[in-house]
Amino acid sequence: MASTVEERVSRLESVYDRVATKYDLEELKAANKADLGEFRVETKAEMAKLATKNEVNRLRSDIAPLKAAHARNAAMEQADFIAEDMGFELRRVLSRQDIKWLLKGQDVSDISRAAIRSFRLADLIMEVVDERGQCSYIAAEISFTADSRDTTRAIRNAEFLSRFTGWPARAAIAGVRRDNEIVGVESSLVYWYELDKASLEVE
Repeated sequence: MASTVEERVSRLESVYDRVATKYDLEELKAANKADLGEFRVETKAEMAKLATKNEVNRLRSDIAPLKAAHARNAAMEQADFIAEDMGFELRRVLSRQDIKWLLKGQDVSDISRAAIRSFRLADLIMEVVDERGQCSYIAAEISFTADSRDTTRAIRNAEFLSRFTGWPARAAIAGVRRDNEIVGVESSLVYWYELDKASLEVE
């Protein structure tokens, strides 16, 4: 009799375990389903944010060259103002061919080809005269937002001009705004010319 009771108890325990396991699995499935649904919603939201961010970045990348071109055109048109603000009178803006001729016969063995090419592609090089009629040059780099790269390039180009011509040369940067990292740069080292944003508007 005792063994029969033990067998019944054992069978009941077995049934209970199976039922408990079944309900546990159902609860686990339900929980997993809920979690999966939440994960999908969060994933979609993150993907939407990422897509939006990528679109914004792509749009910024597409617009950047246009902004730079407008800034360059505006600065070229205001070359005489840049020269005047720096205390000079504009004589002429050097062309690519003019810059090439400055290099003719020069010993540039200590200068990299990349630096020479960059110099020949300078944004704006002006031949100017001061109030005493002395010839000088201004090497200007132009960006919508001027940064340390523009500053470094302008200073280097001014040094090249002085070396190749034997005349004094000044560095300048022109733009609608400038990075904070170059705000404190001495004007004696590089002159900052601020472009009016309205001058970049296309009629």
